[in-house]
Amino acid sequence: MLIDEWDYLKTKVGQIKDNANFYHTIGSILLGAAGSAVITALTTDYKKTADGSAPTFQVIAWALVMVFLICGILSLFFGRTQRKVENVMVRDVVQQMELMEQKYKVSGVPNTE
Repeated sequence: MLIDEWDYLKTKVGQIKDNANFYHTIGSILLGAAGSAVITALTTDYKKTADGSAPTFQVIAWALVMVFLICGILSLFFGRTQRKVENVMVRDVVQQMELMEQKYKVSGVPNTE
C-alpha cells in the first residue's frame, strides 16, 4: 500500500462527522415548542383590546408558533441534507479501499481475508 493512499484514507475517515443527529434533535425540540405554543395560543382566553384589535399576547403567541415551526422544519431539512453529504463521504472512503483491494489482486499479493 502506498503511503499517500493510506494518508488519504486517514484524512477522509478523520473528516467523517455525524452532525445530522444534532440538527434532527434541534428540529424536534423546535417542533415540540411550536406544538406547545399552538396549544397555548388556542386555549388561552384573550381579552379584546379597547379598539377591538388582537391582544399583544395573542400576536406574540402566534408569532412564536410560526418562528418555532419554520425553524424546526428548516433544521430537520438541513439535518437530512447533511446526512446525505456524510453518506457520500463514507462512500468515498469505501471506494478508495476497494480500489486498493483491486490493486493487490492485480499485483498478485495474497489476500488475507
